[in-house]
Amino acid sequence: MKNLTFYSWQACARQEAFTLLLCQLADLGVAKARTVVRRVLAQQPVTLELPDRIAGELRAQAEAIGIACGYE
Repeated sequence: MKNLTFYSWQACARQEAFTLLLCQLADLGVAKARTVVRRVLAQQPVTLELPDRIAGELRAQAEAIGIACGYE
């Protein structure tokens, strides 16, 4: 398991894309995913504990849409 922390947007905010990633890869419900998105938009770090493979895939895709994130 890895702790993946999302810090802020590095580029334009793509809320829908990030919400879908969180729902599909991190297995979050829509309400929880939207809460994470709002916190990241407000530059409040959010940490999720995920299996290694999922954390790696989510990190790569999140960075591709401009989200600053990293492992704790």
